[in-house]
Amino acid sequence: MPDLGTRAMNGGEAIVEMLRRFDVDTMFGLPGEQTHIYDAIFRRNDIRHLLVRHEQAAAKMADAHARATGKVGVCDATVGPGATNLISGISESFLSGIPVVAIVSDVRADWRGRESFQEVDQTALFRPITKKAFSVDHVERIPEFVKRAFQIATTGRPGPVLLSFPLTTLRAKHEFADEDLEIDTRYARWPAYRPTPPRHEISAAVDAILSAKRPIILGGGGVMASGATDEVRELAELLDMPVATSYMGKGTLPENHPLSLGPYGLLGRPASNEYVLQADLGLALGTRFNNVGTAAWRIPDKKTRLVQIDIEPTQIGRNYTVDLALTGDIKAVLREMLDLLNSGPRVTPKTTQRDAVSAISSNWRKEK
Repeated sequence: MPDLGTRAMNGGEAIVEMLRRFDVDTMFGLPGEQTHIYDAIFRRNDIRHLLVRHEQAAAKMADAHARATGKVGVCDATVGPGATNLISGISESFLSGIPVVAIVSDVRADWRGRESFQEVDQTALFRPITKKAFSVDHVERIPEFVKRAFQIATTGRPGPVLLSFPLTTLRAKHEFADEDLEIDTRYARWPAYRPTPPRHEISAAVDAILSAKRPIILGGGGVMASGATDEVRELAELLDMPVATSYMGKGTLPENHPLSLGPYGLLGRPASNEYVLQADLGLALGTRFNNVGTAAWRIPDKKTRLVQIDIEPTQIGRNYTVDLALTGDIKAVLREMLDLLNSGPRVTPKTTQRDAVSAISSNWRKEK
């Protein structure tokens, strides 16, 4: 007879229980040896599982779901070729900083290393393209690893996590204590935390922007990940700062806005690129400054002063030398910058910049 305060579940049931606690209501995949998970989904009927024709689609759909909902995307695949088919989609999530938990089955733990059918070292394959790759060999540790996966996926720079479950783990049964199933709901959405740098660093960034003659905002994918589009728009309109974006940053400011320069870099508009090159200060928001976004590190100019804000400290100063480095969540940092600007003396907008950007946009539309 089970003890009070425990729940008897097999591995597949425990995985689904933990997913529901993290508010997962949709997942994407193709069945194989992970049928214990599918059986649990069928019996509970509270997760919508979308069947795909190829596992690559499952990974990319989970990525898109995370971007659209603010929740963690979840995909699943069978052992071996099913798992390897996820690689292309998971790589995109890793490079773009999108939280996805990929669940794959594996050969029995006691058969590992004996060249079993479809056996491949899945954690080794996924390690370079995930924030973390775990093999969960003991059923009683399923809650622990699922909780770690969601925490890792949604904190710092978000990204994918792999959970590999041997068949022995999926079908094994265990009495799970209720307290082991409890979760921190902060990790159900992303970003889970919104850290900010010290106040004096934010103040120094504001002073640098106000002292510049031709400041510009350079928006990257981190603006979208942080949900900071409202703050970018408010800052741009307050100071009449033009906004140029990478392709990952499209949507930072509507491209019909009078301060929008659209994309810059290799695929950017020539007139917009020229404007970025003439800026004397760039406020870089969640952008990696890669070869495409900067036309091989030629735009912006290397002499342009840069204030870079990113939640991941290793991204700051990687490809461009920066004058001020602010590590923190873009939405939270911009909100503090706006509070400083609105609490001080009235800011004089640089209206000549708005007029120049409007002329660039008007000419570009005529050329189209």
